[in-house]
Amino acid sequence: MRRTDREVREFQEILGIINQCDTLRLGMVDQGEAYIVPVSFGYSGSGDMVTFYFHSAAEGRKVSLMARNSLVTFEMDTSHVFVEKEKGCACTMNFASVMGKGRVEPLNNIEDRMAALKLLLSHYTDRQLPIEQAAAAGTNVYKLEVKRENLCCKRH
Repeated sequence: MRRTDREVREFQEILGIINQCDTLRLGMVDQGEAYIVPVSFGYSGSGDMVTFYFHSAAEGRKVSLMARNSLVTFEMDTSHVFVEKEKGCACTMNFASVMGKGRVEPLNNIEDRMAALKLLLSHYTDRQLPIEQAAAAGTNVYKLEVKRENLCCKRH
């Protein structure tokens, strides 16, 4: 990171920024071209690992790309505030962002899927919404494990 003065290194602080984000953007490669797709997510963090969970339809470009190459990158950001200055070139944008890379793995066990979907819902609401087993069985659910050394976090 070029601006180390803006780097966030404390793991709990990074988790706090992740908690403020509402979209995770997955980055993949499709025949030599970049492909980015936004997904809703849930997460858990402990030790030196963050595990993200997201769901998907049974088929599509994202599903095909992840099946071919499980290594993905991601980006998320929050706290956007435009800072206006006297001169246009001096204006800036405050933000917080988290980026990283890891391997995506499908969750095939129904209990794992249901637990992941509960984490996803808890990221967006405090309500305990029911998850039907049949619905979870018909939904692709993935986990993305990211080691602390593969995370990069910045705040400005």
